[in-house]
Amino acid sequence: MLLATAIILLAGCGIPEPETAPDATVAADDAQVPVAVNTEPAEEPKAAPEAESTTTEVTAPEAVIEKGPIEISAGDFQAKVIDAGKPALVDFWAPWCGPCRMLEPVLDNLGEQFAGQAVIARLNIDHSENQELAQKYQVRAIPYVAIFENGEIVKDWVGFGPDIEQEIAAALKKAIAD
Repeated sequence: MLLATAIILLAGCGIPEPETAPDATVAADDAQVPVAVNTEPAEEPKAAPEAESTTTEVTAPEAVIEKGPIEISAGDFQAKVIDAGKPALVDFWAPWCGPCRMLEPVLDNLGEQFAGQAVIARLNIDHSENQELAQKYQVRAIPYVAIFENGEIVKDWVGFGPDIEQEIAAALKKAIAD
């Protein structure tokens, strides 16, 4: 009886049964019990279906449009501002400056509004590498915001005022149109 139970259990698990004759009987507790025997070859386990590739081919865009202000330094000022080929607004700022922090959302908005048309950048004058640029452009108070065109400052602001966003936007539109 034990052998018959074992064969039945093994058959349910997908494990091949032991080879026996088609009309085999098994002796269990002094009685002959007929046992069904599978004479077909055991089915081979199915391989897991191949997973479809979930990778997507990513192609680089021809030109990346910067949204929002980018952080720049003296090391990339020439390339990102002077040689940009479009107007560039630079915010000379420092982390400890309250009005500079108030200007951040204004720069975020301008970055969205003028994405692809102008460079919107921030230069931290507290970094020693940037202090020479601050001296070159005579930054005496911050926030100091300047619009550069062809390497020259065409408009600038000192401090933070209630209409600063509208004033900067109007000056950027003019610089873009020129």
